[in-house]
Amino acid sequence: MYNKDSKYKTYKGVLMKNLIPIFLILLTFNFYACDAEADVTGTSETSTENETDTSDDNVSTGTVEDDDTIDEDIVISSETEYPDWTEATHEKLDVPTYTTVFPQDAVLRFDIVIDEANWTVMQEDLSENLSSGTTTGGGGGRPGMVTEVVTTDDSDYTPVWVPCSLNFNGTEWYSVGVRYKGNSSLQSAYQAGNNKLSLKLDFDEFEDQIPELKNQRFYGFKQLNLNNNYDDASLMREKVGADMFREFGLVASRTTFCEVYVDNGTGPQYYGVYTLVEEMDDTVIEDQLLDDSGNLYKPDGDAATFASGTYDEGEMEKKSNEDDNDYTDVKALYDIINSDTRTSDLDAWKASLEA
Repeated sequence: MYNKDSKYKTYKGVLMKNLIPIFLILLTFNFYACDAEADVTGTSETSTENETDTSDDNVSTGTVEDDDTIDEDIVISSETEYPDWTEATHEKLDVPTYTTVFPQDAVLRFDIVIDEANWTVMQEDLSENLSSGTTTGGGGGRPGMVTEVVTTDDSDYTPVWVPCSLNFNGTEWYSVGVRYKGNSSLQSAYQAGNNKLSLKLDFDEFEDQIPELKNQRFYGFKQLNLNNNYDDASLMREKVGADMFREFGLVASRTTFCEVYVDNGTGPQYYGVYTLVEEMDDTVIEDQLLDDSGNLYKPDGDAATFASGTYDEGEMEKKSNEDDNDYTDVKALYDIINSDTRTSDLDAWKASLEA
């Protein structure tokens, strides 16, 4: 579906940081189950319904320097035509189309096409930040690549964004931002040589480079998460947990299952069944809460456990109201969870927790 007269721009080391998976702590908070599934089979398909022509007949290059980026070229395709663009599928909506994106009686299929050069950028970014010692082939879809780097345990590491084409039900979304996601699950899966890594999609990540794609949406959604279900052979924990939270009246992302195929220049390959997860600060808060003025946190390290002695504001990253420097709500939650009344006066503990 790509127009053969498309013009390309090459940006050097474009790294656009965005939000990473987050926990909502307002009156309630959610625990997300660990992701899991076995290694990607690497099965290649010769053709798919939604296969996309990614020919790049006309290429021009330029560079944008950024000290915080990796030293690689990211190819960004500036299309002259967007034949699949419709208001219902590609534009902002007052209410996202939940029934299409999160059906509860079907498994979706996403076909992701990533330029070969951009795929290389993604893999080298992982190698630089997550590999340990010498790795040859296999891991992260990098057959034959040999690297010698030191493992980093940097919780602030955000994988690089690159553009991709996303195809779903015969419709294409253009220059969608895609990156790897996860902390310990990403590092564990990657170092185990598992090609099936979690992904985040941002449909207007590259709108600054391609103004024609301003506010591109996927049936009203700006961001979506494809979680790999690492270390969960059932593939069900995250979905069942989220469903139970909402059934009990708690705030939790909607989920569904999705088969993912990735074409990185060698044809579409099956990467497995993922859990498609709604982004918390994209649509969940507005959809499930009457008041969005509360604080949104991303706990990290020991602080994420809320166990006794682990409270640390430095590990309680705020994703909203950042300038207020007010952590009284999350501190109150921590104090109640670890209060002695949990064992001495259970009714009082429950009442305090609910309040």
